[in-house]
Amino acid sequence: MLHPPSRWSTLSFAGIGSGVALLGFCLGHFLPDGQRSNVAPSSSAEATRVETPPSAGQAKPATSSETARWDEQWKKLTAQSSTPARDRDLASLIEELAKKDPKRALDFASAQTNWDLRDNLRNAALRGWGSVAPDAAAAWAVDRRLEERMPSVDAVLTGAAKNPDEAVRVATKLCASDPVPAGDYGHAVISALIENGAFEAAARFAAGASMVDRQSLLLESSFRQWAQYQPDQALAALATVADPKARSAAYEGVISGWADADAHKLADYAQTLPAGENRSRALAAALPHWVEKDPAAAMEWIGRFDPSADLDDGMAAVAKLPSIATQHPETAMEWADSISDPAKRLMTKNEVFTSWVQTNPSAAKKFAATAKNPDEREMMLNLLNRGKPGG
Repeated sequence: MLHPPSRWSTLSFAGIGSGVALLGFCLGHFLPDGQRSNVAPSSSAEATRVETPPSAGQAKPATSSETARWDEQWKKLTAQSSTPARDRDLASLIEELAKKDPKRALDFASAQTNWDLRDNLRNAALRGWGSVAPDAAAAWAVDRRLEERMPSVDAVLTGAAKNPDEAVRVATKLCASDPVPAGDYGHAVISALIENGAFEAAARFAAGASMVDRQSLLLESSFRQWAQYQPDQALAALATVADPKARSAAYEGVISGWADADAHKLADYAQTLPAGENRSRALAAALPHWVEKDPAAAMEWIGRFDPSADLDDGMAAVAKLPSIATQHPETAMEWADSISDPAKRLMTKNEVFTSWVQTNPSAAKKFAATAKNPDEREMMLNLLNRGKPGG
């Protein structure tokens, strides 16, 4: 049996369970003018054609034995019936080839008549090429037509992320030379770095981003994803963000990601902080998540403390939990009573009482008649009258 904190109410309740693109941007100039083709495709055949890539950069040519082995595997796979497993194997093979011969890999991809497979193999080729020659691969990718450009850049950065410092360097260069979609490039490299466990590199890229209007979003994203896996390290890295506004965005990312992964530990951490904005923000992120995942444990934890503004979001989350608000509305109203902020308390009661009127109007009416707070009584009576015919 679970009760609201005894210091706040004497009522009790029982049996509570848990409840709960296309991007519009213009082509920038990543390549020297002499390397860029400005002629739009004049037919559907030309639209899907893969042009000869720029220099393969660091890619080392395949030996004759490697080429023969690759050709044999390709023939063997293409002879099989088309299945998701076979297509994944083709992508792995194309990615391997692109590390040695990106032009041939892209030619094989473009020859596919199945559009989805063609795109998937193109991206696989760019991942392979990007892992060994990211500058050349990125130059090829940004010169694509609008529909292909961002998926191509994303694939290049995914491949480059195997070397985090290279990925950061190439992404920074991309953002500077093609500023309109720079935010999308930034999110792409952060996701790629996170996927490879290069959390610090992702945060470093975001902190050093020159896109003032996008930096906060990039910082929030990188630190949020980092905190989902390594909250202590992400929290410690906040000290490396000098600008107060940027550090605030990074902190928001930390508590958001930590709340997703382990709201209980975030709540415990918040209680070690002095009263103030950071503590309130941490608890506001942690408690609603914890209540949703494990309401019994969250309510027991909340009940240890006196009511305070820091706990208001947790109180509201408990009160609005479906298993309480629907099955035990009087108890939900008691939890709402413990919210210290008057506006938030009234808003929470409004939401709970609205649900109560819909499920049991007679009980709701009886409860409203006994309300001592005149503002709350007026709110409840208005909700009752609104539910009447012609109300």
